[in-house]
Amino acid sequence: TLVESDETIDLELTGLVGIGTQVTIDTGNDNHTITIDDNDTAVMTVASTSSNPSEGIGSQNVGVTLTITGNGVSGTGTLASAVTVNLQALGSSTATGSDFSLPSSPMVTFASGSASATVNAAVAINNDTLVESDETIDLELTGLVGIGTQVTIDTGNDNHTITIDDNDT
Repeated sequence: TLVESDETIDLELTGLVGIGTQVTIDTGNDNHTITIDDNDTAVMTVASTSSNPSEGIGSQNVGVTLTITGNGVSGTGTLASAVTVNLQALGSSTATGSDFSLPSSPMVTFASGSASATVNAAVAINNDTLVESDETIDLELTGLVGIGTQVTIDTGNDNHTITIDDNDT
């Protein structure tokens, strides 16, 4: 139940002992490769699709969930090596860089040996004195770095919208 890359084993026939020169190894056909396809997977999603903090809150956590499926059983297994993913602000956001700031990249890391879990990324919500409409930050999971094709982002559940309630009158 370890999420890891596929593994290969290369076999070669050598060291023939037997009936003199009557039995030989065909050197053009003496190798065989076995590939062990890993059947364990992990999927990253956002823990919720939206949040609605007040402008004066300081920061808003955005949960990123890793769900591991080991041997076909969801929630079982661990990672063989670390996996990271970023939250990127999309162009559809109405908030500007003065309204919020994202942590530096990579934002979320699941360490080697991690099981299914949720990790929070803190998005700083900046307080200002402007009377303005509520503003949104549209975030998307992107930039996955990890274990080959065994870890993926669920593109149907990879966006989180933060709507910042203006606290000025």
